[in-house]
Amino acid sequence: KPVWYTWDSGKIWIITWLKCKTVYNIEHEKRVAVNIHDAEQPVVGWPRRGCLIQGHAELIPEMKNEINPESWHFKIFARYIGEKACYEVPAKDHLGNPNMAIGITPSKVVSWNYTKGPLNE
Repeated sequence: KPVWYTWDSGKIWIITWLKCKTVYNIEHEKRVAVNIHDAEQPVVGWPRRGCLIQGHAELIPEMKNEINPESWHFKIFARYIGEKACYEVPAKDHLGNPNMAIGITPSKVVSWNYTKGPLNE
């Protein structure tokens, strides 16, 4: 499923609900993979640029019912919509909800960039 993310302290961080299938799966298997790709129109069905990150996940519950600029929830939202918008509705309402932060420590990263042309050029 598509998610927002941020990169910090050598890890990729994502946010999800406290009780969801993703959390359940990570509780039972810490090995995960995340695919990040360019949102531009794909070339022949493939994303033009991107990376696949394999690694181990840790779960960090964020239980506060208030906006906390130090939380992963806030940091990730601020990356996409800006800090100011985090204090305005509807983001403000969402950021007050408890959530689960997932920190992924990479063990392998594979990247690609098809915008440079064919490999034989």
